[in-house]
Amino acid sequence: MADIGPIWEQTSFDPTGHSLAFPYVHMLPNIVSLIDRRKAIDYLKERYGWPERDTIAQVLTPLSGSALIATAAPDRQSIVCYPLRAEIMKDGAAVPGGGDINASDGQFAARAYPKSSDVV
Repeated sequence: MADIGPIWEQTSFDPTGHSLAFPYVHMLPNIVSLIDRRKAIDYLKERYGWPERDTIAQVLTPLSGSALIATAAPDRQSIVCYPLRAEIMKDGAAVPGGGDINASDGQFAARAYPKSSDVV
């Protein structure tokens, strides 16, 4: 276990983001709309054995909008953005996903959980 840094960061920071109510960025409408539906279904069935209904539910159905998750430009490198391979994207451009908590994650947390002078 010489170097578990990247594995530790991805597997510990992602759930931390979700426990703080960070939405799955890769499921926001403006990213989901870039996914080629047929290619995604075929890829995930071939690679992971996912049935079509799971791909539709977990990858192709965008989160509904709300004030909490509304953002002009979703961060494709947020800790709560899973990578999406170029071959399933309509424009052929991969979504890199995040490997660590970054500045936009910090800004989201600051908006969701503002500091209070009333903290005991």
